Amino acid sequence: MSLDDAVAAVAELIGDRSSGGRAHVVGLSLGGYVATDLAARHPGLVPSALVSGVNVLPFPRPGLMRVAGRLMSPFMTTTPLLRANARALGVPTEDFDGYAAAARAMAPGTFTRVGADLVDY
Repeated sequence: MSLDDAVAAVAELIGDRSSGGRAHVVGLSLGGYVATDLAARHPGLVPSALVSGVNVLPFPRPGLMRVAGRLMSPFMTTTPLLRANARALGVPTEDFDGYAAAARAMAPGTFTRVGADLVDY
């Protein structure tokens, strides 16, 4: 699933299930990109959005960032990197096991695909 696919799916969900066909949205990290894009593409659906962890300026050296993402991808579900990311995101210690299980459930290649979408954002 691409960022475009996620935005379309959330827009459909809001239109189908929300009261009045509108929703206030909140997004962190990847969810922040979805919320930002959703608000930009479908302003009638999103009266407000709260986002965090989103870079709206072009990334420096996007080619280098893509290579770094491909090199890091095999290690993204290792415990040391998951712990570092969880600390950076403020995941409470008691929630780490669930966070790690969700990260490890990602299909192979997902990290690289998501990274490519975000580098081009």
